[in-house]
Amino acid sequence: ATLISEKDKGIYDAMNKGVMNAKGEWIYFLNSGDRFYSNTVLEQLFTKPIPEKVGLIYGKVQTINEPTGVDYVAGEAVTIKDFYNRYPINHQATFTRKSAFVQLGAYDISYKLAADTEWFVRIFTSTDFDTLFVDEIVSYYDIQGASYHKRMQGYREYLRFSSKHFPFHIVLKNYLMYPVIWLKVKLIRMLTGTKLFAWY
Repeated sequence: ATLISEKDKGIYDAMNKGVMNAKGEWIYFLNSGDRFYSNTVLEQLFTKPIPEKVGLIYGKVQTINEPTGVDYVAGEAVTIKDFYNRYPINHQATFTRKSAFVQLGAYDISYKLAADTEWFVRIFTSTDFDTLFVDEIVSYYDIQGASYHKRMQGYREYLRFSSKHFPFHIVLKNYLMYPVIWLKVKLIRMLTGTKLFAWY
């Protein structure tokens, strides 16, 4: 095992260090507050051979710490179009082949909250790698992480990388949605802890 404890430039800089030092074929990140869904997750995912071209395996998460008190299972098979208006994959449900990082590059640390999603967009648009959805719950996902508390910063980063990867009409629509998203986040924060929020 390798333990690195030093100053870094944020979450994704630390994750890049993990990628760089990883010696295995597959890489997985489990954040503080998250945990595997069961003791057999790895067996369920890797019992059968994985085709060489698959660079990303992704499944489902079971949310925990949901402010409404209503936890749920999230995750489904997606295409690049599903990234046009949301974050359709939780990285706690993903396993990435190290060779995909080598070929497509590391996480872009200029994004403080959305670098993993920007990287997923890269692999979903790559012709060199396939992605594989498995209908299994991979982990418990603590929903109140950094991106939950900094939603508008995350959305601004999403707008920035969408300008680089998505068609113009999608980029324009997402920019026009900014005031609506801002209002939604504002209302959610105002209603947190109320009966209306639980109903929502």
